[in-house]
Amino acid sequence: MSVKSFMQFSALALAISFIGPVFAAEDASMHKVYLAAEAGKFNEAQAMMDKVLHDHPNSAKAHYVEAELLAKQGQLTGAATELNTAERLQPGLPFAKPQALQNLKAQISSSRQTTQSTFNQNSQSPVSNGLPWGSIFLGIGLMVFIFI
Repeated sequence: MSVKSFMQFSALALAISFIGPVFAAEDASMHKVYLAAEAGKFNEAQAMMDKVLHDHPNSAKAHYVEAELLAKQGQLTGAATELNTAERLQPGLPFAKPQALQNLKAQISSSRQTTQSTFNQNSQSPVSNGLPWGSIFLGIGLMVFIFI
């Protein structure tokens, strides 16, 4: 496991362990989500989170945990959407540890910057979509100059 993966996993585990007790009143399965994510069983954790979100669609905490889980799986667009929903439902996300929230935002932001950088590089590269007209005209001009 790389250091980055370990740090991301630790942030997810920390967030879930901090939020887990708060979820106890809402849904007893949050502990199971934590255990599944810790074991790398993301499909199982995701299925449980889908149920939690279905049962509690207006829970900022559920959307925040979903954002963490999606980010851990590399689904950063979905993670950004869930984080925005959580912040809309409970501005400031007072239940989240500041460091875990900052790490999640940085992870999502770095993905957006990488995507934007790739887009900029692609849009600045010259596009060749046919014959090299400049070379053809140069060749014709050179032949006219030589034979006249």
